[in-house]
Amino acid sequence: MIPAVNRMRSMFLGNIGENAPPRIGISIFRDGIPIVTAYEAHGFLARLRGLHAYPELVPGEALVIRPCRAVHTFGMSYDIDVAFLTSTGEIEKLACLSPRKWCCAANADVVVEMATGTINTHSLAVGQTLFKENGTWR
Repeated sequence: MIPAVNRMRSMFLGNIGENAPPRIGISIFRDGIPIVTAYEAHGFLARLRGLHAYPELVPGEALVIRPCRAVHTFGMSYDIDVAFLTSTGEIEKLACLSPRKWCCAANADVVVEMATGTINTHSLAVGQTLFKENGTWR
């Protein structure tokens, strides 16, 4: 298993208890090239918790929040890159957020929070489509 997935499993599993379902990282692709490995936060508590309880993301790591149209970095001590996606995975808006900032996109359905620099490293742009390895964004 790749190191980013191992690190993410230990980050996101934490003390979840014996009866909690396992949380597994997914790969996100653009044009068939893997961009990041991400954990999906689509339940109420997972979306509420967000990145606040975890150490700073390293390159290749991300958190997918769905449904979501707005994010903030209040209480965080590091910058993040954010991609707002439509339900089909098309990038609607990109942002680099420093601590104590917020951003939203009215038509977004999915948010991908990534390590700072990911947008530039992978030349992400509005209008491109991101795919996840195990299905649709819905």
